[in-house]
Amino acid sequence: MKQLRTTLKDIETDGKILDKQLQNNGSKVEQLSGRYENLRQRLAVQSTMTEKYREHLKKLEQNQQKNTERLEKATKAYDEGKRQLEENSDELNKLKTNYEKATRAVDSTAKSYDTYQNKLKTSIKNEQLLQVELDKTGDDLKKQQGYITQVNDAYKSMQEKTAGVRSGLSTAGKTLTTGVTLPLIAAGVAAVKFHLRRVFQAE
Repeated sequence: MKQLRTTLKDIETDGKILDKQLQNNGSKVEQLSGRYENLRQRLAVQSTMTEKYREHLKKLEQNQQKNTERLEKATKAYDEGKRQLEENSDELNKLKTNYEKATRAVDSTAKSYDTYQNKLKTSIKNEQLLQVELDKTGDDLKKQQGYITQVNDAYKSMQEKTAGVRSGLSTAGKTLTTGVTLPLIAAGVAAVKFHLRRVFQAE
């Protein structure tokens, strides 16, 4: 009888450990779920930024093509003006102003293109890092959910075995001898403890 009470106490202790383990894993699942959702949203925003940078670069390429054409025309007109017009004449100064304006437009667009190209590279890199972090968090979440399933299974098994021990306490010495009852119950308890060790070691 004393051995049965000791066995029951051990199982109840394991049950408290299971309760704590289930609570801890449940908290981890909530934290990981929140982190996963946060990463998913950040990735969506980052992906949108990447596409915006690509679109802006395409517009800059188109603008630069037009700017280059204007510069070529302005350069040609200015060169011809220097050969045909008087120096410092109003018409020549106008051609010079157009040439300088077209040159600044090409230079400005080129700088903008370099800036947005660097932004695009950074955005793509950040997007890739977020995707890796999202995948890892998803794997961790599945792992924690698997732990909860294992703990729940172990908890159910422990409850069944605890019921058997309690039944053994009430019937010991009445229908069966202690020599028969104890070995049967001990075998069931050992099976539960072995399963619990596997769950905790897996984590």
